[in-house]
Amino acid sequence: VPENYLRVNATGVKEEDFVFILGYRGRTFRHYPASYLEYQRDHLLPITSETYDWLIDAIDRLGATDPDARIRLSSRQKSLANVTKNYKGKIQGLRRVDIIGEKRMQEVELQKLTVPGGAFSHRAGVVRSLDSLYALLAKDAPLKLWLNNLQQNSPTFSMAMARAEARRLWVKGNEPGSDSLRKLLVSNVLKQNERLRTGYEPKLDTAFLRFMMRAPAQWAAQHRSAAVESFWRQNRIAEQSDVVVGLWYSNGLPFDAENVIAVLNSKPERGLQPKGSLDALADVMVLEAQALSAREKAINAQLSALLPQYLEMKLALEGDEFVPDANSTLRLTYGHVRRYQPTDGEVQTPFTHLSGMSAKARAALGDVDLESDYAMYGPLQERMQSDRSTDSIPVAFLYNLDTTGGNSGSPVMNARGELVGVNFDRAFTATINDFAWNEQYSRSIGVDIRFVLWMVDDVAGAGYLIKEMGVVR
Repeated sequence: VPENYLRVNATGVKEEDFVFILGYRGRTFRHYPASYLEYQRDHLLPITSETYDWLIDAIDRLGATDPDARIRLSSRQKSLANVTKNYKGKIQGLRRVDIIGEKRMQEVELQKLTVPGGAFSHRAGVVRSLDSLYALLAKDAPLKLWLNNLQQNSPTFSMAMARAEARRLWVKGNEPGSDSLRKLLVSNVLKQNERLRTGYEPKLDTAFLRFMMRAPAQWAAQHRSAAVESFWRQNRIAEQSDVVVGLWYSNGLPFDAENVIAVLNSKPERGLQPKGSLDALADVMVLEAQALSAREKAINAQLSALLPQYLEMKLALEGDEFVPDANSTLRLTYGHVRRYQPTDGEVQTPFTHLSGMSAKARAALGDVDLESDYAMYGPLQERMQSDRSTDSIPVAFLYNLDTTGGNSGSPVMNARGELVGVNFDRAFTATINDFAWNEQYSRSIGVDIRFVLWMVDDVAGAGYLIKEMGVVR
């Protein structure tokens, strides 16, 4: 038996009980300026969320007629759903709570510190400079995020970009003399080829490209690129996106095994030869990506110098009330098991119970056969039906602790330091915690220790583990 360990309290907690968490929480955006939160609110969060929502719906449509594709894409869909849920929660939080307005008010006070003769007169212009830099990032945001989403979610586009980069260096009279550079480019092309071979879903990729080709025509004038505008006009992409995508696919995959062999045999003029409109677009976008990267690198260099100065001023202004951001070091957060009202007329009580778990699972999974598809479901259901007193066993509970990414798996303890649950998520409204904690909306979710003990003992039949820990139920 270990000399020190967390003792388990099998009676759990009740509403308004004190609880606390020790965990290695990750970084947040709480000490970033208002202009950065505006960049998130206006660009990063909505653009990414809308793109992922479209992909999630497209996978649903594909899976409705192709059960095998639904299985192949299920992990990817869940990953997309996890991100878009987080982003939507943040968007909602920024609308409900005037975090940006509060930051702007604080920045007015920060700038008062920089007046001539003030303690931070040498920091005059820091806030204005940060605003200007984030405005430059916002100007490039639609194009940058569009490119990122295409490369992350379209194997064919990623391959076209890899080919275009190699073609730019090799085919256009600029063959690199460095063997290491040649090997790096070949490795990148082969990596994208493997991605095509293992993760390519033709119907999904075709539909996604078609969807994405409509976006640039909707960008406001200040976000447009002259090179992209010219290519769009010449190829009439906005009006004929379906036709253009069809042309891209008329030649099959943009990089087949024969071309890979050609590259490996050091015949880039053959293996990298453009194969249609997709390669033509990639030739334009590689140059755009290079220009974007150069601008972003220059901006980030300035931000790296300015953000510590901004933080130094915040520390001086807030004094003892300043809370350093988490950085994956051990942090304590405490509060109470507490209900909340996420929307008008809706009150979430702090506990869910076993009686509702099956109904929720069926509602979420639709026509999935729980008994045959989930090995644990049969024994679980059998045990529940044989003892109706299990209906009241708490499964999960809410508390108003300040948790962020990195707190998943942290022990939830009562006032005596006994284990009463395991933290695993934030409520939808609590993704705002990355920007600021809020009593009204910040609720985290833990699995109740009483459910864990019941699963170990009554369902899995491993009661000997509970006895070994000396837990009395």
